[in-house]
Amino acid sequence: MTTGIERFEGTVMAVNSFLLHAPDGLLVVDGQLTVSDASALRDRIATIARPVAAVLVTHPHPDHYAGAAVAVGESVPIYATAAVDAVIRRDDTEKDAIVGSLMGREWPTRRRFPDHVLESGSSVRLAGADLTVEDLGPGESHADSVWKLGDDWFIGDVLCHGTHAYLADGEYEGWIATLAALSERAGPRTRLLPGHGVPAHRDALAGQREYVRTFVDAVAAALGLDPTDRAEAVMARMSGLVDDERLRFLTELSIEPVAQRMATPNGQDVPA
Repeated sequence: MTTGIERFEGTVMAVNSFLLHAPDGLLVVDGQLTVSDASALRDRIATIARPVAAVLVTHPHPDHYAGAAVAVGESVPIYATAAVDAVIRRDDTEKDAIVGSLMGREWPTRRRFPDHVLESGSSVRLAGADLTVEDLGPGESHADSVWKLGDDWFIGDVLCHGTHAYLADGEYEGWIATLAALSERAGPRTRLLPGHGVPAHRDALAGQREYVRTFVDAVAAALGLDPTDRAEAVMARMSGLVDDERLRFLTELSIEPVAQRMATPNGQDVPA
């Protein structure tokens, strides 16, 4: 039995890590983006004064793995599914060039990759807690996963509860399908621990699905506009959907990549 799950939210960027207080130590779910936030997470871990048994990574976006080495050091094992690990390794050089140039000294120059890779559906016992990990396929990122501990689901950015979201990977069709599937599988006691925003229950999945559909519809409707007018039109549709505007920039960054994807012959259709 665990003694609790603690949410740690970054301040440079509002991204969640979770500290799972397991019987035999701590588990850290996702590792922050910036040096400052990862250092603050490290300081919080130090005040708890329990050994960190592992870091669990939900998906391959850098705000969930880049700061792990700063937060926990070099020896704590990092777990992810094979799909998440593959995308991290494939894309990290590109993220280093793009995100690193934007963030300067806040970008961790030493970024650890997963060193314990699990297949989807695998179960693992860590610090006395029994977890199962499942691949969700492409959605918010190119490789989403969920870590389950009983009724507690660490769901990463598949759910951004009450906040704006990142859609620039262009996998919105898969994301909408995943949200629909999870809505059917989640029970009334399921607690969703999201990558951004506060924990929620299964009704939040429907709200996230509506957010993604609204964004996709708004971009499609604005394809004939120039980029400046398109951004204005899309964000006018999105602004009233959430209360927390801190991650608005993520949605703004997503408009042109999704518009370009839609404009190609193989662009995605929007599922019902």
